[in-house]
Amino acid sequence: MPLFRKSKNKKTKELKNDEILCIIELNKNKVKTKIIGERFQVHRTTIGRVIKRFNETQSYTKKPRLGRPRTSRTKLNIRKIHQSIRRKPQQSSRKIGKKLNISHTTVQKILKDDLNLIPYKFVKKQKLRKTTQEKRLIKCKKFIKRFKNDASNIVFCDEKFFTLSRVYNNHNDRVWRRRNDENRKNLITRCQKAKGVMVWAAISSFMKSPLIFVEVRVKMNSNNYKKLLSREFLPWYRRKFGKKKFTFMQDSAPAHRSKIVQEWCSAKF
Repeated sequence: MPLFRKSKNKKTKELKNDEILCIIELNKNKVKTKIIGERFQVHRTTIGRVIKRFNETQSYTKKPRLGRPRTSRTKLNIRKIHQSIRRKPQQSSRKIGKKLNISHTTVQKILKDDLNLIPYKFVKKQKLRKTTQEKRLIKCKKFIKRFKNDASNIVFCDEKFFTLSRVYNNHNDRVWRRRNDENRKNLITRCQKAKGVMVWAAISSFMKSPLIFVEVRVKMNSNNYKKLLSREFLPWYRRKFGKKKFTFMQDSAPAHRSKIVQEWCSAKF
């Protein structure tokens, strides 16, 4: 186990008294500061400061700190916050500060600088059943085996519905204005079934299809999706690349995995 560590914020920890005594003895034996630093995993400038302080004061103890002593960021509060976070990691710094009667900025410094903790956001993840995991594993192994040598002929495709509604981020988007300003410009209106257009496209390592715009109020069901492939994509591909073979990749949307579309794809691709 190393005798010296660095925290994530690049602030070095203090050396212990027995380590300082060992550094002084090694210096007396004319061992280079670089070699001492490598032994204790400290930078050689830190070793130089320790030796300089000893030569000036003939003592290995640190000088007393100047200024007022700490009242909030104490070892007791650090230990209390550590225990509180271990019991309930989802607490905010303001709630912890109210419990201990200290400011939330002090709590944040303790969490980040003293405890080396980082606040993470929750991430959504699709829950898969064991049977689904096994099926996906089998399919992935087949996919790797099939395209082990060359995967350049895979054509990926998908559709996307673009609306006229404004896109915004609840967490990052802000508007600066005066308090009680009647002309509120931070309101974003939304409506059900906003106007928009659906676009379909395909892409691979050797080609990029033109954007295919689906007609307004046309639902992308199996029949319409089959018409799109047969009337728009396949004729364009034949004109562009002739009879070059490729693997057609699509997601598991209802229109994509329907029996009609799957049979058509098997016959044409």
